[in-house]
Amino acid sequence: MDNEEVTWIVVAVVVLLLLAGLAAWLLSKRKKQKQEQELRERTERASELRQHADQHAAVLPDAELRAKEEEVRAEKLRREAERAEERAQVAQTDYQQQEARYEDKLREADRIDPDVDHTSGGYTPGADRTSTDQTVTERSTTEATTTTSGGGTTETTSTSDTTGTTGTDTDPGSPQHRA
Repeated sequence: MDNEEVTWIVVAVVVLLLLAGLAAWLLSKRKKQKQEQELRERTERASELRQHADQHAAVLPDAELRAKEEEVRAEKLRREAERAEERAQVAQTDYQQQEARYEDKLREADRIDPDVDHTSGGYTPGADRTSTDQTVTERSTTEATTTTSGGGTTETTSTSDTTGTTGTDTDPGSPQHRA
C-alpha cells in the first residue's frame, strides 16, 4: 500500500466519521424537536382541558343548588311519609277500637237476646244472623209551657230517644237460636 492509498483510506474514514457524526447530530436534533413539539402539544391540551373545566365549573353552583334543593325536598318527603305512617297507625288503632266496641255491643245484644246462645263453644258475635234486625226508634217530645215574663222568654223542651232492635227469627234450627 502506498501513501496515496493510505491517504485516501484516511480521508474516506474521516469523511465517514464526519457523516456519521452529522447523522447522529441530525437525529439528536430531530429527536429534541419532536420532544419539544410533544411538550407544546401536551401544554396546549392541558390548557384546553383547563378551559373546558373552567366552563364546566360555571354550572357547578347551579348543580350544587339543585342537589341541595333535592335533598331538602327528599327530607320533606321523608317527614311527610313519617307523618302519614303515624296517621295510618292512629287510624288503624281507631279502627281496632271501633271494631272492639262494635263486637262488645254485639256480644251485649247477644247476651240479652233470649234467642241467641252466647255460651256455646261455636259462638261468634253477630255471625250468620238469621233474624231480620230492625231498628226501632221511639221519640217522644214534650214541650213545656212557653212563658213570657219581665221581657224575657222561657221555653223548656224535653226529648227522650230510645233505640232498640227487634228480631224475627227465620231459621229456628240455627246454632244461635236457643231451643
